[in-house]
Amino acid sequence: MPYISDDLVQCCSFILRCTLHLTRVSDSAAGLTNGKGKDPHVEVDGVYQLYRSNLSKFFLKRDSPVPFGVFSRALVYPWPDAGFLVESLIEYAFGPTILKNRKLLAVQLLTALFRNSTALSAMGQPLLTKRLHSLLQSSQRVITLLHARTHTHTQRKRRKKIQLVFALLELSTFMFFFSPSSS
Repeated sequence: MPYISDDLVQCCSFILRCTLHLTRVSDSAAGLTNGKGKDPHVEVDGVYQLYRSNLSKFFLKRDSPVPFGVFSRALVYPWPDAGFLVESLIEYAFGPTILKNRKLLAVQLLTALFRNSTALSAMGQPLLTKRLHSLLQSSQRVITLLHARTHTHTQRKRRKKIQLVFALLELSTFMFFFSPSSS
């Protein structure tokens, strides 16, 4: 199966940026910049569905042709629909059926997503609070499990677990700043 090269990753990122720009320009031309009217992320639904399905393939299939860079680049753009990937990313980061080497990548994507204020604000406070609560519970379960198994792992596995813990700590920092009690 052919894999996507770095040049094609840049093309995917460029297409997403152009789509987002055209959506903002068409919304401005239609007078939708005042917060009234349709949601700004409706017109990029096809792009969202494409990213979501490929994200699923990336985490569920060992030989996914789509590289990690396609998703990590997409999550840094001011893309309102990206926030709706949180639920899937939580499942990929903490789900029992996900490949172990991909779980750390899911936590890194969650961290990138929590740095994207456009994506988080598009979710709305009630949904964001619900996702933060789910993420906090999953993180606490993983840290408890890691602490209980620390002495039975080899040095290499310990290093991977430490990377995961640091990624979770970075993620929890972002969760703290976006939690409703810190606002």
